[in-house]
Amino acid sequence: MSQGDRKRNQEGRYVETVTRERVLEALADADEPIMATGDVADALECSREAARLKLTELAEAGEVERHNVRGAVVVWWPTDDPTTAEPLRELVGLFDEEEADAFEERTREVRDQFDDEILGDDVSGREA
Repeated sequence: MSQGDRKRNQEGRYVETVTRERVLEALADADEPIMATGDVADALECSREAARLKLTELAEAGEVERHNVRGAVVVWWPTDDPTTAEPLRELVGLFDEEEADAFEERTREVRDQFDDEILGDDVSGREA
């Protein structure tokens, strides 16, 4: 939806479309117990930035929790459902920095081995 398509209220201000209720509903209706910011944006048909801003607002209010899984990946879940939030606290603790780095290094080694054995010298544009 472009800004020209957005609805305005009687004062001429844009009507908020990424509401608290819509975000919490998207989290509750998700197939998984957690959602990445992009998944929330897709569910709400809004930008990632709009979703991130509202999720951050909800986190500051204590209505959702967040965890940086790795780098730019942030997952969110509602705090008002104790059956969901408590197991996730244990789950997110499994992703420590050392394990993530080791996994990333092993992935790079396997990719490099594949490139060398399968593609040989015909690998163009490969990142170091």
